[in-house]
Amino acid sequence: MSGAPRFYIIFMPGPVRRLALFTLTLLDWSDDCDFVLVANACTPEERSFLRRLAQRHQRLHYQDLPAAAPLRHGAVLHRLLEAEDRTRFCFLDNDILADGEFLPPLVAASEDHAGVFACPPIWTEAVDQVHRGDWRRLGGRYHVTDSGLVVGVTHLAIYDIEPLGEVLQSGGRFEKARWADLAPAAQAALAEIGMKKEGYDTGKVVNLMLVARGHRLVHLDVPSLHHLGGFDSVVSQMTGQEDLAARRAAKLADVPEDERHQIMARLVRREITATYVDGLLRHLFDGSEPPSAPRTGDGALDDRLAGLGETIRDAHTRHASELESW
Repeated sequence: MSGAPRFYIIFMPGPVRRLALFTLTLLDWSDDCDFVLVANACTPEERSFLRRLAQRHQRLHYQDLPAAAPLRHGAVLHRLLEAEDRTRFCFLDNDILADGEFLPPLVAASEDHAGVFACPPIWTEAVDQVHRGDWRRLGGRYHVTDSGLVVGVTHLAIYDIEPLGEVLQSGGRFEKARWADLAPAAQAALAEIGMKKEGYDTGKVVNLMLVARGHRLVHLDVPSLHHLGGFDSVVSQMTGQEDLAARRAAKLADVPEDERHQIMARLVRREITATYVDGLLRHLFDGSEPPSAPRTGDGALDDRLAGLGETIRDAHTRHASELESW
């Protein structure tokens, strides 16, 4: 990788101040790396907070995306990419925190891969991250197919700008898409590698087009990074969520029963995870009652969440003096 990586972290209206603690842990455990705090339709108070935070730390920068309502993830990525002047385009979710060094394996992998990905949500198991060939939609949580094809994620990504630009010029887009809406070149590329689906989540079309062009993608296990996964979707103040349950039910109505069961079980685990961590952060920041220990029905996940809670508490203690000014 030419030069130090610069990761964009996109913030939505709502838990900005609390999630900024996670950004501090990324600073704690990296040296040669910058982060850009991107305000996606945040409130004036939240934008001011992110701007001040960036001013306090040399490796933090601020970028505003003013809009009446939050832009979708894919649209934000295109806006950021338009102004990117480095050889790699890097971004990660705002609900990822670190408790150890994490950059070396990511940087090393980026030297010989067009796309490097990491950080599955903490509430997923390995089986939840594998897309079966007979499923009709390629969801965001799947980073590999059951045939071993790496399809990448948007949780954490590092792209080589040159091949990424070529894909975009030929009709690839980061946004969610249905097959019928894809550009002819995109349809041809996906059909060629046997990945014709009814729908694709954010980033999947771009990643598949890279694969079709012969580029290498890799998904890494980085144990020192911990991803809540979907935290904004559960606790943020985003608009357009009022009919979410109805839209989700309609989307799942024609999904095969085994896939639908897996998806619904994941959504329950995601909500329990987000609710627990949100309660813990509110307790640490605002003095509210601490949350009860999470009970997901999965002992291994409960243990991971308990460990995550300790990691968050440690980070809060370590940065207590700075947090007093927040």
